[in-house]
Amino acid sequence: MQKKLSVKVCGLLLGLCLTVGVGAGTVHAEGVDNRKLQNGSFEEEQDWTDYYKQPNQSAVPGWNTTDTNGAIELFRENSGKYIGGVTLSPAKGDYAAELNAQQESTLYQYVTTTPFSVYEWGLDHGARNGTDTMALVIGPKQTVNPSKPNSNGRDQLMQMVDWLIEQGKTSVKTSAGLGEQLTVYSKKFDIKGTFKDNAGNNAFSLTPSSVYTEEWQIWIMADSRATSGTNPWGSYGSNAEGSAGSTGASGNTEVELYPQQIHRKSTGVAKVRRQVMFLPLNQRIQVIATGWDCL
Repeated sequence: MQKKLSVKVCGLLLGLCLTVGVGAGTVHAEGVDNRKLQNGSFEEEQDWTDYYKQPNQSAVPGWNTTDTNGAIELFRENSGKYIGGVTLSPAKGDYAAELNAQQESTLYQYVTTTPFSVYEWGLDHGARNGTDTMALVIGPKQTVNPSKPNSNGRDQLMQMVDWLIEQGKTSVKTSAGLGEQLTVYSKKFDIKGTFKDNAGNNAFSLTPSSVYTEEWQIWIMADSRATSGTNPWGSYGSNAEGSAGSTGASGNTEVELYPQQIHRKSTGVAKVRRQVMFLPLNQRIQVIATGWDCL
């Protein structure tokens, strides 16, 4: 089990209702059909009883990862295993996901959305290393899945948040709560973490154009871990209970600063496939790691 970093990123290629857990980042989400996030609590097809496991993504219905080995780390309630002297319990159900398994990576899934519809998201996120920052990314499904050039490389979503940090639009957080809501435009994805028609290595923009055609909505949030007792979850979006968030969770008071709804337009298509991604953000400057239910 690799030591986890402080900031994670989650991705969705879209239409969702999410719930996230703890660790280097943990996520829990709910869904009942292909217009919603599937297997949000990571319960499906899991019946093991150890405190953690790293199954291949093929054994975790609904979810994919940019980990080059295809590993997704799941965990059960445990005391002192993930966080010394602290009990870590999934926000809902028996299982939750660590944002990073064997390497920095993004946890994501595809969701079918209906044009001219409104979708809400909700998630629970917990910290493992002091104050941990994560990003929720929602945007259009690409013809090429997000990927990394190698085990130590950066996938397209991680590069996206790296770029926002370089532009001074966001940062690794030192205090808990909901941070920036940002919109980024990119070129289309290509293989091995690259972008199409990107010889100049300028894949991102803050404004759309005929070159930057892919629109991504990004939310930055952070939570702080406990030093004793039970580790808290921060609840965001539709998971927060009122403006102050859920009882006992950290980082919820700002949840109503931004509308938690995604409006999508279409050009004559019946349904649109979109992607949801969760990324952990590393404490190192300009480095983002990814993950969900998420420690």
